[in-house]
Amino acid sequence: MDEVIAKLAVALIGALLTWLATRYYNRSRLYCAPSRLYEYSSLFDGSSTVQLLIANRGRKSEEAVEVQLSPEYEYHLLAATQSGVEIPKEKAVRIPVLLPKSEVSMIFVAEGRPRFSKDGIRHIRSKNSKGRVGASLAEAEASSPGAVPATVALLLIVAVLGYGLGRTIGEDAWRWGARKILPVYAQEFREGCLTAVSNAARAPSDDELSEEHLKAFAADAVAVKHVATQGDSLLVDVEIENIIEGPINYSITLLSHASDSTTEWGLRSNKQVYNIVMLDKGERRKYSLSDYFPADRAPKRFWLEARVELFGYWVTVKRSYFFSTDASMSCSSNAT
Repeated sequence: MDEVIAKLAVALIGALLTWLATRYYNRSRLYCAPSRLYEYSSLFDGSSTVQLLIANRGRKSEEAVEVQLSPEYEYHLLAATQSGVEIPKEKAVRIPVLLPKSEVSMIFVAEGRPRFSKDGIRHIRSKNSKGRVGASLAEAEASSPGAVPATVALLLIVAVLGYGLGRTIGEDAWRWGARKILPVYAQEFREGCLTAVSNAARAPSDDELSEEHLKAFAADAVAVKHVATQGDSLLVDVEIENIIEGPINYSITLLSHASDSTTEWGLRSNKQVYNIVMLDKGERRKYSLSDYFPADRAPKRFWLEARVELFGYWVTVKRSYFFSTDASMSCSSNAT
């Protein structure tokens, strides 16, 4: 359970950090700067000719862009790279839409004070965001907040995802490789106790299935053909046979003597097959199951749970199996 909670926590933290990084990646990046200043002009005495750049470096369009200029100057627009740009009486340049990764350049004369600078730009903003003003676009971008938190978030994302991958894909790959390398040891085994739970009647009428009938179906239809160990894994080959005219549904689960105490391995092992539907009498299918099975733990035993569904009735039969080297094989001492 602790392992499951840890994985959920890692997943939630990773999702949160990814969301934060996505928000930062798609953030508004609206900038404005007087890129060039010409202090001398033959058109107006005591004025500055200014090339103003308005840039959208973000990944979404900026609507209703407004650049508020200082009221201490009189402005005369000379040229612009986009039609419809003007400097009205309220001295606020307005652009209806500024597309992603685009910029607008305009040249105007600022008449009044000797020199125009970035201080002559009060603010830049759009419908949904506020931009940054700098002496150059590079300075405006450098002053944009969030770069340090985004870097920290990116490092945390890499760390969390690296931990998660190491705990899942990395470990599973190592175990898969170990299974390919480690030798397989066949084990002698014998059957032990059998218990059953059913929704069928114990004393049925003539047209009903009894619990004993279903119990017999499950017990006779599932056979263990081969048992082996490989490192800390148990390998069990089973064969399922339809012993009646179908349709009949089987589900098989392998439980080792360590499954309940090792959640990590229990979740990742190939220990279950579900909804095996058979239609024809005599039809057979083979499956290979595996589960965590530490070599240094005793007693050496495992269980198979077979669930059989037939005509709306079901029974779950649990049968124990023992290695021949196990000294405790009696049903009374190992009943589940």
